[in-house]
Amino acid sequence: MRALLVDDSLLLRNMVERAIRASDLPIDTFVHATNGKDALQVLRIERRHGNKFDLIVTDTNMPLMSGLEFLEQVQAENLCPGVQIVMVTTEDSQEHLARAAAAGSKGNICKPFTAEQINTVIRPLLE
Repeated sequence: MRALLVDDSLLLRNMVERAIRASDLPIDTFVHATNGKDALQVLRIERRHGNKFDLIVTDTNMPLMSGLEFLEQVQAENLCPGVQIVMVTTEDSQEHLARAAAAGSKGNICKPFTAEQINTVIRPLLE
C-alpha cells in the first residue's frame, strides 16, 4: 500500500510516517509533499504512470495551498477515487470538520498526536 503525506513541516511528515510504521499498518511506500500544490502535482504524475495511493494524510494549514483547498481540488479533478483521506489539524470547529468531510476526509487527527491516535484513526480505514 502507498501513502501520500502532505505537510509543510518535514518533522511532522516524518512523525506521521514513523507512527504509521510503528502501528504496523500495511503501508510500505511513503511519498512526501510540502504543500497542497506540490501534492496535486504528485497525484497528477502518479496517475499518468498508473499509480495510485491508498492513503493521504494532509495537514490543514500550509502555505500556497491549504489542506482543505488541496482536498477540494482532488475531488474536483477526481484524482484518486476511493483513497482514504485523513486531516491532521489543530482546528476542531464544526465548520472546519464539516468542510473537511465534504472534501473527502474520513478522519481527523488533532495536533499534538500520538502513534496510538494515528493507529486508531487510520487502521479502520485500511481494513
